[in-house]
Amino acid sequence: MSARAASTRATRDRIIGVMITLCLEHWYDEITLNEIATRAGVALQTVINHFGSKEGLLRATLDDPRLTAEFGGHRFEVEHPTYPEAVDMLVDSYERSGDAALRFLALENRIPALETFLAFGRAQHRGWNEAVFAEAIERATPESRERIVAELIAATDVYVWKLFRRDMHLSRDAAVATITAMVEAIIRSIEHEKGTA
Repeated sequence: MSARAASTRATRDRIIGVMITLCLEHWYDEITLNEIATRAGVALQTVINHFGSKEGLLRATLDDPRLTAEFGGHRFEVEHPTYPEAVDMLVDSYERSGDAALRFLALENRIPALETFLAFGRAQHRGWNEAVFAEAIERATPESRERIVAELIAATDVYVWKLFRRDMHLSRDAAVATITAMVEAIIRSIEHEKGTA
């Protein structure tokens, strides 16, 4: 790779990194290209040349592994965690980025450009549930698997974290314990359903 291409790649990566950081810190509609350029140490026109618009820059973050790392934490990195370990990592990720995710969701119906970003997040969350609870889901009857997945997605959703941590002011440990109990109840229902079939 030539020095010029490497410099271009480094500039692009730096701009995307700033965008991800700002998304964690601010409402999307308050983020400006000027602020992105200033924090990245580049001219505004450089940002425009690379991405065209703020929406183009947001789309570019979807291909950057730092997005999943920042919003998902370690929960996407650990294979075969126990259910309590999985929920603990989930809550850890929400403690870091849950408020940012909620800000994006609050703007969903006002800013169409967020649709792709939020669809990516929902697909990631579904994929995490299907991977972490794969063995239990596999034990469910074919007719009930989609319902089980939906229940697990709901039990581990960022809105559940918000309810426990922000609205009800539960401690982090209490939130982990409560979500774990919900998950385990869903999984126990698989065996009960098979036993009554």
